[in-house]
Formats: sequence, C-alpha cells, structure tokens
Amino acid sequence: MKRSGGWLWLAVLALLLTVPAPALAADPRPLEQLTVTADSHPLRVWARRAARPKGAVLFVHGRTWSARPNFDLSTPSGSMSILQAFADRGYAAYAIDLRGYGETPRDASGWLSPDRAAADVKTALDWIARREGARPALVGYSRGSQVALLTAQTYPQSLELVVLYGFPGDPDLKVPPQPAVPTILRAPTTLAAAASDFIVPGAARPEVVSAYAKAAVAADPVRTDWGHEDEFNVLDPKKITVPLMLLQGAADPVVRPVGSARLFTGLGHDARAWVVLPGSDHAAHLEDRTHAAWIGAITDFIESNRKTARP
Repeated sequence: MKRSGGWLWLAVLALLLTVPAPALAADPRPLEQLTVTADSHPLRVWARRAARPKGAVLFVHGRTWSARPNFDLSTPSGSMSILQAFADRGYAAYAIDLRGYGETPRDASGWLSPDRAAADVKTALDWIARREGARPALVGYSRGSQVALLTAQTYPQSLELVVLYGFPGDPDLKVPPQPAVPTILRAPTTLAAAASDFIVPGAARPEVVSAYAKAAVAADPVRTDWGHEDEFNVLDPKKITVPLMLLQGAADPVVRPVGSARLFTGLGHDARAWVVLPGSDHAAHLEDRTHAAWIGAITDFIESNRKTARP
C-alpha cells in the first residue's frame, strides 16, 4: 500500500520450496581489508565491491560474533558470503568489526558501550560515503540491530535507510542503570555457543553450521565485554526519520514480537517494512531455506526506497 511520503509494507514471505544451496561465485570480488580510524582507534572494515557499485551497504554484527563469520562465510561446498552476494547484485558491501571483535582491538577501557559503538558505525558510514559518493544503507544483526537503530536515531544524516535483522529490543523495556566501570570478564567462547542460533531442524546444512561455529570461535575466541547498556534506553521509534525495515526468522527466539510491533507502529517515518521468513530462526541469513530470500528482502527494500524522497 503506497502512502504519501513513502511505502508502508508488512510482508510475510512464504517459501514453498527449499532454496538450493548457493554455489560459489564464478568470479568473486576480492575481499578488501580496510582500516577506518575513530578517535585514533583502528576499526577493521571488510568489503567486497561490484565493479561499478550502484549503492553501498554496511553490515553490523551481533553481540558475540564478528563480521566475517556472519557476513563472509565460506563452507566446503561453496560460499555463503553476504558481502559477495551483495557485490554480485551490484553493491559495494561492507562489514565492520566493532571494538573488541574480530580484527578490531579493544580500546584502553577494555569494554564497549552502545554510544561508542554507534559513534564508530557513524564514522564507518561517513568513510564509506566519501569513498562511494553516496550514503550507505545500514543493516544491523541482533545486538547490531540495536546499535544500528541508535545510529539511525542519533546520526540520521549518515545513512540512507536502516534494516534491523533479528531485533531483540522493545521500546517500552528499559535497562536498569549500570555501574560506571563494568566488570571485564574476557570469557572464552565455545563451538556450542556459536552453533546455538541454528535451531530449526533442516534449515541449515550441518556443514554450514560447523563452518560457522569454527569461523566464529577462531575470529572471536574471547567474548567482548559491554558496559553502560542502559544507553539503549534513549531509543524512541518516533525519532527515526529514515526508512526502516524489520527482518526476522519466524522461529527466532531472540525477537520480541510485541516489542517489534511497538517499534514498527511508533516509527516517525512511514517508509517501513516488516518481513518474516518462515522456517528459519536467528541465523536465517545463513540457512538454505532463507538465504536468498533474506538477501532479496533487503535489496528490494533498498531499491524501493530509492524512489522515496526523505521527508
């Protein structure tokens, strides 16, 4: 249904047939290892780019696992790389390792806060915009979706639109005040924890789950410590002034449907979509049933909102 000022979508994708396992691209775009500096701190940014990009996208990982396991995964039978898939569709695709994740070191504090994460994402977005000549779309996964929402609310001028994938929040639920200096645990990660988001039987091949778990633990052997998570309490749907899509697996145990509904209905911009992928969970982007549909939902939202002017 088209409304003045934008598109309002509420979509549930029914997949009648299992999506075939994706094959390795015949001419994969090379993986770039880039460094973006924020307040003198190096941030690792990964990229695969189309030869002549028609747009740019930045992906933000979740609470435990960094960019490459989530967005540039290789398996014994081929690529499940999100970066490669978006490059194949004509985009410059980027993914950031937040502080303490992957190849981005912790800073001197030893921990990460929502405001610091959002400011770092903003720095990466602005760097990409200068490189590509246009504001990127922003896609956040799980905890990264909360960071993406905070970024969109605080720095709307730095992005074109935002996609919240596996969003775990609720605008009505607030985090209690937290200690000024959080406890630094540096807890080790495990293969079992890395595989725990794959819960729908048959949704992902065992080799994909295994490849993901090994890549995740190799990239992030120690769990990153967060503090001041009550900074997320400022999130307010009506302050969002860019197009926004909610994207989730139907069986995702992390998503709070009531909270997502509050967010969706309270948005301050009417260019919005809510897409639910059946037969999938918190790892829908890496599951055979929904890998292609997940990519298609995001690219469709980007293309549709190119036709929609900002308010």
